[in-house]
This record gives sequence, C-alpha cells and structure tokens, in this order.
Amino acid sequence: MTKVISLSESVQQFIFPECVLHFSFTHNRAMAYAWEIIRQNKNQALQLELVGTGMLEHAIALVWAGQVRKLVGAFFGETYPSPAPNKVIMKQAKEERLTLEYWTNLTIPQRFMAAANGFDYVPTRSLQGSSLLQTHLNSGVAFYTHDENTGKDTVMIRSLVPDVAIVHGSVADEDGNTVVTPPYGEDLWGIYAAKKVVVIAEKIVNAKKIESLSHLVKVPAHLVDAVVELPYSAHPFGVSPIGYSEHSYSEDYKFRTSFRHAVQRGESIETWMEREHLDVSHNRFLSHLGEERLHELERAARPNTTETIKHDDRPLTDVETFIIVSSRRIAQKIKAENYTMLLAGIGISHLTAWLVHRQLEAEGVKVQLLTETGFYGYKPALGDSYIFNFNNLYNNKKQSSFVEILGQMVGDKNHRTLAILSGAQIDQYGQINSTMIPEKNLFLTGSGGANDIAAVAHGVVAMMYGDGRKFVSTVPHVTSPGDHVHQIYTPEGVLERGAEGDAFQVVEWMHKDSMSRFNQLIPWKADVHEKCEVAGPVSAKELTWLREFDPERIFLA
Repeated sequence: MTKVISLSESVQQFIFPECVLHFSFTHNRAMAYAWEIIRQNKNQALQLELVGTGMLEHAIALVWAGQVRKLVGAFFGETYPSPAPNKVIMKQAKEERLTLEYWTNLTIPQRFMAAANGFDYVPTRSLQGSSLLQTHLNSGVAFYTHDENTGKDTVMIRSLVPDVAIVHGSVADEDGNTVVTPPYGEDLWGIYAAKKVVVIAEKIVNAKKIESLSHLVKVPAHLVDAVVELPYSAHPFGVSPIGYSEHSYSEDYKFRTSFRHAVQRGESIETWMEREHLDVSHNRFLSHLGEERLHELERAARPNTTETIKHDDRPLTDVETFIIVSSRRIAQKIKAENYTMLLAGIGISHLTAWLVHRQLEAEGVKVQLLTETGFYGYKPALGDSYIFNFNNLYNNKKQSSFVEILGQMVGDKNHRTLAILSGAQIDQYGQINSTMIPEKNLFLTGSGGANDIAAVAHGVVAMMYGDGRKFVSTVPHVTSPGDHVHQIYTPEGVLERGAEGDAFQVVEWMHKDSMSRFNQLIPWKADVHEKCEVAGPVSAKELTWLREFDPERIFLA
C-alpha cells in the first residue's frame, strides 16, 4: 500500500481535535501544512496543542485562525526582520484563550529525545536558577534527583510525545526515506518521539536517488506514515541548499514582512488569506506568487559573492555608537580570557558579535562564531542583517543543531564560550527576563536558547539597548540566571563585575554626557570605577564595517 497521498488527504487523515501537533524545525517548517489545516477547518475549532521550539509563522497562523488552545515551546513570536512578540499570541494569552507553556531551545529537544529513547525523563543542565524551573517543578513536569555519591542534585524533565509530527524534506522516496538539508535545529528528535509522522517533500524521487544521498537522509522510512509531494511547501521559509541544492530556495523576506504587518494591523486571517490567494489551495497560491518570484527565491538560495554595499554617509546614530563601543570591549575580553567560541542571540546582540568577529579577524585572532540553531564557525556575510540568512549557511565550517551547540559546545568545560544575550528586562544581579511581566499580564517571546546558554556558558554579556523600562531592581520573572553575566551594556555606560555575587560597577561611559543621564536609566545604585572614562570616538572604519552588515538599517536606524 502506497504512503503517497495528497496534502488535503493527509490533513483529513492525521489531524484531529485536540491533537498534539509538532512541526519539525530544521532550517524551516512545512508552512503549507498549516495553511491547509486552516482551509479545511473554517467551521470548527480544532483546539490543537502545538509543541516545538520556535512558534513562528506556522503557529501564529494557526493561532490567528482560532485553531490552537495551547503552545508548548521556547520562542513565541516573529524573528524576521527582528525578534518581537506576536500580537495575536500575546492577546489570546492575555485573554486566557491560549495557554503558553515556556521551555527552551534545548529542553524541548531533550524531552523529545527522552521519548524517542523510551525514557520517561532525561537530565538537563538548563533551567537552573530560573522561574521556568519553578513553574515546571510545580506542575510535576520537572523534578530533582539526588546522587548520594556526589551529593549533587540534577534537574530531570519528563518526555514529550506528539500525536503527529510534520517534517519537511528536500526530497523523499515513496517509502518515506527523506533528505533533510542542514543545519538541523531540533535535530529531528520530535519525529522520533511522535506517534505518527507525515513527510512533506519538495519532490518524490526513486530509491537510487535516495541511495546516492543517504548521508543526508535524516528521516528513515519505518517512521513515516504518509508522504506528500508539494513544491515550495516550506514557503515563506526556505530550503537549505547545503549538501543538496536541487529544490532549494531562499526565505521570502517580502512575504514574512507582509504577514507580520497584517497581524500588527489587526486584520482577520480570512481577509489576509483571500488577498494572498491562500484561501483556495496551495497551487492557487503558487500561481499568485508567479514563476518569476519563485525563480527569484531559487536564485537567492545560491551563494552571493558579488554583494556591493553602497557607501553610507549618514550621521552616526546612538545605536551604532552603542554597538561599536560594546564590540571593542567584548573583543578585548575574548583575547584577555582566551575564549574560543562566541555565540549571540538574534537582534542587536548578533550584529555586535559580527562586528567583534570582524575586528578579531583583522587582528589575526580566531574565534568560532555560533548560532544556536546550528551554525558553527561561520563568517558573517555582508548586506543581509538577518542572522539566519542563506549566505551565512555557505560560510559554516560545520552544520550543527540545538542539541550539539547548546547541549555540548556552549557548556564545554574544556573550551570557553562567551555569549552575548539580550532581553526585555535585566536587574542588578544580571538576571534577564524575556518571558512575562506578571503585573501587566504581559507575555513576551520566551527564552529561545538564552536560558540554556546562561546556565552553562563560561561568560555572558548582556546587551540592553533601550529606555529605563529595561532596567529593574529585581526582575519579576527570571528567564536566564545572572550567575555568569560579567558585563551589562547600556545606552549610557558599561557595567562590569569581577566575580559572581559582586556588585556591578560602571567601567566606561558611552558618551561624554552619559554620567548625568545614567542614574535616570538604572534604578539601582551602581558605583563608578575609579578608572572609568568616556569611550573613544567611533572611527570611520568601525562605522563602515558595521553598516556593511546592515545596509537597510533594520537594526541601525
């Protein structure tokens, strides 16, 4: 009996009310599947429970359509062009129509791993010192185990089993052996944990083709219950060309931006889908996009080595000063303390890391640049400020995953990693909140991988660009513990401490008049170091290097 069925048939056969549904995350998700669920269920609310790491457009669309009762994940919101909470998710959570269960980018795959390996629970080094842990201890999904020999307590988290997992692949055979190109994000542990698996492939190929690509087959046939052939089924996400470039295409930035704006404007999803021709079928939508647009996305997935950046002579902005001054000190820290790896979260943090990497490279100092989704040893491409852009894929020295980057590399006891993080709030102890502000009943994006990083990295610096709302005496919710936070970068000055438990001191002013404004920004008393000085002027080279990463001024405006 063939496993090959249509998109419509797969939704009819596998999606049911209150289904625990997982969209597997590698470098994309099968977005077309979310649209088909919405099309088929206009007159009923499925009350789905979505589980996975990043709840991006696929989850937002299903929440927008009223099909979701619960999200279990690590990040809830948008990532392009910059990270932000999603209006629909936050509104429904505030109105208690949607439950958000916050985890992290490592603990979700770890829970899948436990289920896949037949365990009821698994140990983790994440969550320690956070409000996230207390929440899960209270619910019983996490607990401590004590080792009598070492006297140590270890956090254990319970397994997570999806009813159905949807996984996107470049190509698959009729049995379901599926090629998935890197990087690997969750490392596909969710499909090994799931009761049923549906493959959405760009193209169905014969067994000989799969044999020639066996090194890229990440989904074995015995796991697969159905195979759907559907071109451009990851759109607006892209299909990574690494290892196998046929059927690859880049992310559709234009579409992702339009989607985000529609949600922000408060449009109905029915109006949006009708305007984008998504209300009828996937094929109708592709016809609307047109061959020229689709070919443009295919071309954009190829390496671009001819990017020409126009000279930008606009005046220096405060955010540019902030990034450049911060990058100098971070570069010094890497050299002085022999860090070998540098990881940054999405946003101003990653732009700072890119500039640090460029500065160190010019000095002949090597540091491996990481992203938590699986980029290792990459050199940031010019002209595209999106951290996960396809040109950065081509510059990777190793294609990796959450499990390897967050679970092994960042906390490696023998090799030092410095992490650059940010968040909605930070306090005098270095604790970061990116989850919720309870007194305002306000729900935020969540940890992503920040908690995993802060728990085990050798050193953490916090980039906190914004007004006084970012700085509080004590955060109301601890997403990321502050134990390993060595420096806090603010718009007015740099705070630093020598050791865990020490108070932060001001060690450098951003501007000559920062001293007078600093106390209005920070609600706690911070001593000024006796050698504190005003940062030196920004050089033309520093400014050019930074602007070449973000010519559209998405972060630098």
